[in-house]
Amino acid sequence: MDDKTKILVSTSLVGFGIISYSKYRCKNPNFTDPLTRGSSICSFCDGWSISHFLFYMLLGYKFPKELVFTMILGIMWEGVEWATSRTNWKILSSMRGVSQCNVGTDTIGDHWFYAKFSDLILNFLGFMIGIKLKTFRH
Repeated sequence: MDDKTKILVSTSLVGFGIISYSKYRCKNPNFTDPLTRGSSICSFCDGWSISHFLFYMLLGYKFPKELVFTMILGIMWEGVEWATSRTNWKILSSMRGVSQCNVGTDTIGDHWFYAKFSDLILNFLGFMIGIKLKTFRH
């Protein structure tokens, strides 16, 4: 399996995990998402932002030559999040349903599933640190 395919499989599994987690949130209205809490590490970070950073750091470590491909996937994911919370496109109706249920305090409108430009920055920084870790280790 080539690196791009491995990245697609990895990101698809993470995406599936996020959607499954979203459905869990919907079915458990008293559940409080610990990842929506702010962080003392940076003013714009929450647990989701940090998860972006860590996941992309792993991708940078494992696939250091795939920066552009990986960043394109991250932009596409944020685009889906943006469209889910800000459009009425029928194709996204199932994702919109899980984005609007059990909404906590960290939301855009009535969605907890939304795009943040800062996630793209953290994706890039995480990837670059992953590359540095790999070159430092070897």
